Amino acid sequence: CIGRNELWHGGRNSPVLCDLHANYDGYGLRLDDGVHGREIWCFLDDKYIGALQNARQTYLVSNYGRYKSYTGYHAKIVPQFENEYGYLNVYFRRKGETLKLRVHRPVAYYYLAEDEESFNKMDVHHKASKAENQAWNLVICDKKLHRELDKAKRAAAKAAEPIAA
Repeated sequence: CIGRNELWHGGRNSPVLCDLHANYDGYGLRLDDGVHGREIWCFLDDKYIGALQNARQTYLVSNYGRYKSYTGYHAKIVPQFENEYGYLNVYFRRKGETLKLRVHRPVAYYYLAEDEESFNKMDVHHKASKAENQAWNLVICDKKLHRELDKAKRAAAKAAEPIAA
């Protein structure tokens, strides 16, 4: 997160540190849920932002699956939109250019991945709903394991459905 005039970044997987007071950000959202710890923000680098990078705009992603856009000292949370498959997407725009990202991939990359090369060959599985993109709800796995986990999740959901009379 960005906080009272403190900004630090040391490369990929290096968190942005800040001094937060009262455990709330400017949007009234609690930054420490009591289970998973504080919300930590990382800069999106060329892997995800690439052509949209410029000196006036900075984008960050948190372990809670939220995105921020900074222009100077003005920040805004980037809205997320659900696609037809149930995944959440974010859109970054600048001068007529639009970049669409699935929310979960950068979260897994910055908070769970060992290295970029192996991450590019892997899938990201949601333990619970596809709309829950917090780092603790994601698992990096190969395609075979991902299919098995999805199959087990669908079977569990079907077993939990009430039986029609």
